[in-house]
Amino acid sequence: MKRIILLLLTLTLLTACSQVDCEQLEGEVNDLITEANYCEVDTDCEVNFDFSCPFGCENLVNKDADLTLIQEKVNIYYEECDMCIYTCREPPMEDEIKCLENKCIDIR
Repeated sequence: MKRIILLLLTLTLLTACSQVDCEQLEGEVNDLITEANYCEVDTDCEVNFDFSCPFGCENLVNKDADLTLIQEKVNIYYEECDMCIYTCREPPMEDEIKCLENKCIDIR
């Protein structure tokens, strides 16, 4: 009987430990996206469509930024957290993306 109780307690703890804090994960992803948004000239910038709701319709990032960790965290978020859907406007055209103060911005 003690073994069964111990087993149930262990399973309960493992389940609790494996739960994802979606709010924290969303914040981490947004921070990483912000870090990937850097530039020296306009041509350093590109629009990334891989991270959608709740991370924005399109994200401006450096074209050479390594987005692997962001994508991994986004995948975990989509597997573990509530999905959201929203309508997005048309993405900026290439000439509507500028490097201003070392950040890629949409000038529309």
